[in-house]
Amino acid sequence: MAKAMVVLCPHRPDALAGQPLLGHAAWGFEYPDGSWCIGALEGPGWQGSYNGFWALRVPNLRAALMYFAETGSKRGNEYDVYKLLTVSDGITPDWKAADNVVAWARHQPYNLTGGNCMNRTYDVLRAFANCAYNGSELPSPHLNWIPNGWFNA
Repeated sequence: MAKAMVVLCPHRPDALAGQPLLGHAAWGFEYPDGSWCIGALEGPGWQGSYNGFWALRVPNLRAALMYFAETGSKRGNEYDVYKLLTVSDGITPDWKAADNVVAWARHQPYNLTGGNCMNRTYDVLRAFANCAYNGSELPSPHLNWIPNGWFNA
């Protein structure tokens, strides 16, 4: 069965509008050859970029997890929590659709209330397997506005 993942920095940002520890989400999904696409939308100005978007292809799940684990020292993130998701029975993963959403996300502006890290993670995972993971539906970010809460749901 194909896999995907949600990765979380539970301690980012430090505080925003008086709300500490909102969290920060990233994505990953598996290609048919076992390699993975991983990425995130970090926010405007992150490392001089328009919206903080980054994505890359890594050779396997281990490399994906290592990349996220190493971002704390190299990129200023703390991706230290993840959930591995299995595409639900009867769902055919669509990595081409997910790739298209990743390409689209690269050019979208960051927006705290609808175009943020959690929304883009949801968009990618929705395209990959129609939100059907682990025998249930991935929660909508419209009902869970804080990345830490969405991840826990």
